[in-house]
Amino acid sequence: MTTISKITSIAFLLIAGVAQTTFAQTNVTMVLDIDLTAVSQGTSTNSNSHDHEGGITDVLFSRINSRGIIQVLGASLGDSFSKKARLLVVTPADSPEDWTIQIQDGTNAPVDVTGFFNHQAGAVSVSGTKNSNHGNSTVISFSVDSLSLLDQTNFPALTEHFSVSGFTIIESGVVTKHKGAVATQFTNISSHVSGTGDNQGNPTVITGSISAESGGAAWCSTGMED
Repeated sequence: MTTISKITSIAFLLIAGVAQTTFAQTNVTMVLDIDLTAVSQGTSTNSNSHDHEGGITDVLFSRINSRGIIQVLGASLGDSFSKKARLLVVTPADSPEDWTIQIQDGTNAPVDVTGFFNHQAGAVSVSGTKNSNHGNSTVISFSVDSLSLLDQTNFPALTEHFSVSGFTIIESGVVTKHKGAVATQFTNISSHVSGTGDNQGNPTVITGSISAESGGAAWCSTGMED
């Protein structure tokens, strides 16, 4: 079971413990924001200048973000997505281990691109809190997770790939309203990552961040509500 499904399962247990009225569990949908910088080897040129006599070797910087990844996936899928398209992580409430990654473009039907990604969860440390006065509950996990963008069988190869890992925080919880009725549930993910990849066949080293956020609560990196 992945880190996402572990934490979502714990959150639903907390919801069951604090909600005093019937709550219809729904999918948790998070907007996936990938913001990476890739560095690849540039060209070497001869130089006769005083400062660089003998030659200059460059490196090239490029950005890998969610919008660019959507376009890369679209090229492999034979689909054209608009600039408003978003990457989403969708976790079913009744089966959190069956999370998917989708491209949502306006009112068009979502396109499942889960097969182009691989997520590996590390060992998890978890803390949680429940306020008996107002019923709000939060679970926070800490782990080192990895995420890869890779080719999918029966589709043309992607022009870009990466495999990154890093310190990951997942916050999931529930906010209640009058008489304990659940007002909203939320899951937020934040990860600082590094790794390697390739762009147009050129090897790259990569650093940056990956985050995902659902509606209902702002991301809190310092702790849990009282």
